[in-house]
Amino acid sequence: MSKWDDLKTLFLKEHEESGIGPRDFCENHGLNYATARRYIKLPQTNLKKQPKARERKTKEGKQKPGVKPGTRNRHLVTHGGYTKYFENEVNQLVEATTLEDELALCRARIHMVMKAMEGINKKLEDPETDVDTAARFYESLFKAESALDRNITRVESIIKTLSNLETDSLARGKLIAETSRISQQTKALVHATKRGKHQAEIAEHEATKARKEAGGTSKLDNFIDSRTDGLDQVVSE
Repeated sequence: MSKWDDLKTLFLKEHEESGIGPRDFCENHGLNYATARRYIKLPQTNLKKQPKARERKTKEGKQKPGVKPGTRNRHLVTHGGYTKYFENEVNQLVEATTLEDELALCRARIHMVMKAMEGINKKLEDPETDVDTAARFYESLFKAESALDRNITRVESIIKTLSNLETDSLARGKLIAETSRISQQTKALVHATKRGKHQAEIAEHEATKARKEAGGTSKLDNFIDSRTDGLDQVVSE
């Protein structure tokens, strides 16, 4: 019997017991699915049953008339979920929990697991520990190491998330400050432009009025001198 025959027999056995599919079976056993799918296949009887299963799933998924798409069980999703299993006090604590709280909890778990691992190692070093007890200790040690790895990974993930949030917050603050600064400068420029235009209009109006009232250029020159503090004379000289 070839290797593929053995693997096919093993797949059929596992499929009968757990319903595992060919792709998952190949991943679990380190096989290339593109190569193995020629040999690792579902029985023909299972292939015939699949359309009925899909048809049944389609019928079950149909909504009743009058129900808008996407509104099914929305109330349960919003107001139900896991919260219905907890008391109000627990729900309040959950809502008040932050990423910093979870980070502190994970770090505390790491210290607790390391302390437990230290105790297990001491018991394993004890010469009076028999083989069966040592085997159980090794199993506990393996679980503790797995828990340690999970918590370390979670700590790294939380720290990265907090760092990204802080970076986004700083960038958002800088953007708001820069936008405010540009807005203030724009308002000041517009105000200065309007003020200069208004002053020019007033000066032009007064000059026109003076020309009408003046009987000669001397009065007009005197008026201009009074408005410019004799600046035109300095320039002309």
